[in-house]
Amino acid sequence: MSLVIYPKISLVKLSHHDLSVISNACSKYSEDLQVLKEKENRSQQHIHTSILQVFRFELLKKITTRGCKDKPSKINMEVFTAFVLFDALQHYSNNCDSVLDQAIIRRISFVLHRELPTTSDKTLSIMSELNFN
Repeated sequence: MSLVIYPKISLVKLSHHDLSVISNACSKYSEDLQVLKEKENRSQQHIHTSILQVFRFELLKKITTRGCKDKPSKINMEVFTAFVLFDALQHYSNNCDSVLDQAIIRRISFVLHRELPTTSDKTLSIMSELNFN
């Protein structure tokens, strides 16, 4: 049995506004996951919520760090976190009215999609059906 180790996925040169959009996407996704958890109570929803909690804590540390607004930031994450973030961004794109934020979502989503492993399933994660309605 061989062990496959995926390298971390990085988002580089993120502005403070980029981090804010990512944070908003994660917040909206988390809210909607909470509703789904209460309604359906599926294990995958609990897993995604846990991953989001950890990621949002790391993101908050970056946003509140002194000098964050002055220089570009970098986010390193595990593949499982990148999948959840990608889904959060896709979900948020359906709930965001700002043209600037939509452009940021598209740019970050494009980078993430390119870095994620290619999978055989067409459903990216638990919110995919919601994303494409």
